Amino acid sequence: GAGREEEWERMVRKLRSGVVSEVWISFGADVASLRVGLERLKQEIEGMPGPKPRLFGSVFVPCKAWIAKMRFRCWNGTFLGADKDAPGAYLSSVEAAAAITRETLDVNAAFAVETVIESSVRTEREMEQALEMLR
Repeated sequence: GAGREEEWERMVRKLRSGVVSEVWISFGADVASLRVGLERLKQEIEGMPGPKPRLFGSVFVPCKAWIAKMRFRCWNGTFLGADKDAPGAYLSSVEAAAAITRETLDVNAAFAVETVIESSVRTEREMEQALEMLR
């Protein structure tokens, strides 16, 4: 929509300023929009003189508690699906969220986006889950 295009134009102005060294991409559940946005970003960056900014993309390792939290109150500006209970919707189950997260990781890899795991990783079990998601 209009807000997305305004945000894009602000980013393009920043990129063209020559002072941007990193672009951080927030996580979400709309993998198709992510791909389109990264295609646009890649085209813009390829046309820039000088050093290219590094790209970082955030993901969460889905778990029941985190999904319950997001179902109750999703973060402002984060799209995790219109229908939380639709089959395969990000917030419908840990399995669905994990599948969408893996798709996101595949898209990020295709566009040389470095992954940042934003989930808590404090225990050996959480580390195993994070590593499994990255495989």
